[in-house]
Amino acid sequence: MMEPRIEILSTGAELLDGRTADTNAAEIAAALGGIGLRVASTHAGGDDVDEIHALLRDILRRSSLCVCTGGLGPTRDDLTREAVARVCGRPLKLDEASLRNIRDRFAKYNRPMPESNNRQAMFPGGAEILPTRVGTAPGFAVDSDESLIVCMPGVPREMRHMLRESVLPLLRKRFPTSRCIRGKVLRLFGISESSLADTLGEIMNPGRDPSVGTAASHGVISIIIRSHGKDAERVERALAETETRIRALVGKHVFGEGEMNLEEAVAQLLEEHDMTIATAESCTGGMVGALLTNVPGISRFYPGGVVCYGDEAKMELLGVPRETLQSKGAVSDEVARALAEGVRKRFRSDIGVGVTGIAGPAGGTRDKPVGLVYIAVADGQGTESREFRFSGERRAIRLRAALTALNMTRARGSDAEEERSDGKGLTPRFK
Repeated sequence: MMEPRIEILSTGAELLDGRTADTNAAEIAAALGGIGLRVASTHAGGDDVDEIHALLRDILRRSSLCVCTGGLGPTRDDLTREAVARVCGRPLKLDEASLRNIRDRFAKYNRPMPESNNRQAMFPGGAEILPTRVGTAPGFAVDSDESLIVCMPGVPREMRHMLRESVLPLLRKRFPTSRCIRGKVLRLFGISESSLADTLGEIMNPGRDPSVGTAASHGVISIIIRSHGKDAERVERALAETETRIRALVGKHVFGEGEMNLEEAVAQLLEEHDMTIATAESCTGGMVGALLTNVPGISRFYPGGVVCYGDEAKMELLGVPRETLQSKGAVSDEVARALAEGVRKRFRSDIGVGVTGIAGPAGGTRDKPVGLVYIAVADGQGTESREFRFSGERRAIRLRAALTALNMTRARGSDAEEERSDGKGLTPRFK
């Protein structure tokens, strides 16, 4: 059987003027690869029905499948359904069941449904409707001659859910393949992308199977390992061997797999050790606490935190000595330690985290430049404090500092895991 040619079309003016990055296309391509289907190319179009129609027409001339995202909302600039109906030669029809579902969703939240949402229940004749439990925009799949068009919403969360629940099962049936593709994503922090590349060396050589690539965002690096072939057992074995080699080289920096983030890794350690954490933040302004509260159920392990931006707050709320602030300055190793120890005492938590620094763009000096941050982690074994120099604009420095604070906490807990794994039965370092 000939391998189907697949292309992705993302629509929305925000993709063309730089307001939004097209992360949907990358996620779709990776998911299709996971079921043995390779994407040949991706495209982006604006909010113009003629433009979308022209792009679709060209794609369908050469491809068996076009996966579209965006343009299924209720507003006048959501035009994907109209363009698809035109290219297929099938007029739009109202689907009463979809309309009821949309109305029920508004009623559930005690909100009146605007008339404009009726458009979201319109589909090209003969389309297979892909229901949604996230958002109000159903998707659909429709044939155009010998090709298939699949349309999903552009909101990443809505797209992701529909892709997993409806689209991938549909495509497995429509495009069966004997080709086996397996992938693994390792998540790291505390190493630069260039240092990682040097450390991995030939493992990242082009043309190698399994292939190994990286992607980075605010210091978090994803190592993407992918293997393919017709022998599933060989593919799995090659993937596992490469993962083992990578972990042997950079394992101390690995905090999770897949889409796991640092706050989830910290929450997992807290749960494993039955411990609590409290945060004292100056330059990060609550970012560490905000990241932690992204994790459902974190209230069991995170009683709270203090944003102590001014010196008076540091002294009154957390007991930072006035003489320390005067002699060492608010941005110092000593103050970071006092913050971590003070917040641990105030909340009676097992762990205290303190962050103080200069996020800029003003406020830096020759001795204490913009980007200088001190982070401390206090627990039953003592207090660890480190100095960092971050670069970038204000928000980037604050976010990098918050992530680094979480990683210091994670690494301190991971040391305990390594100690216990040698069979000596040592107590966790946290305690």
